[in-house]
Amino acid sequence: ADECIAPMAAEEVAKLRKYSLEEMRERIVLSSDRDFRPAFLDYALDGCGAEVAPVIGYGISQNRDHAARIRNPHGFSMEWLRLQPGQKLSQFSLSEKMVVIPRESGIRVSLNENRDISVMLGGWDTFSVPADVPRTFVNEGDTAIEALVIVSGDYQKKPVFSNDVVKAALASGQTLDANGYVANASLIPNYGTATE
Repeated sequence: ADECIAPMAAEEVAKLRKYSLEEMRERIVLSSDRDFRPAFLDYALDGCGAEVAPVIGYGISQNRDHAARIRNPHGFSMEWLRLQPGQKLSQFSLSEKMVVIPRESGIRVSLNENRDISVMLGGWDTFSVPADVPRTFVNEGDTAIEALVIVSGDYQKKPVFSNDVVKAALASGQTLDANGYVANASLIPNYGTATE
């Protein structure tokens, strides 16, 4: 009996916040609420164009117009990643851990700069990608595939693409602004960077 936690006193229970139906609805993201948009620096490159729909917190999207419906700190971010058949998300790395859970089979995840480790994920498989490991996602299926992407941390994540992707994006007129969002390269001052 000494190991049991005493129930809260009725007067303490009465002080708990009461949520309205409208307030609770703000904390639910229905499939129809998801806002898929092109999300990465490589979106205009051949074979690319992955889209993201934010759910919780600041995720990996590099689209300045993305905003998660649920914004209070959770210790992680959650987004839906969508790839069309044959589409890829170019190689990038993150300084945070990432978990990928595809709804459908057909996403191949390749790790390391030379992509020497590769796994085909089935529907609802769970894959944990360590921090700082370059990764590439490719939809090898015949239909669009969505995957839940969960990344540790409450802050905005900063995907780091390879220099080849950065150069190709710049050649197509895209770069990242000072906040890490995709921007028209002609609008961003060029102070001379290592990727030129």
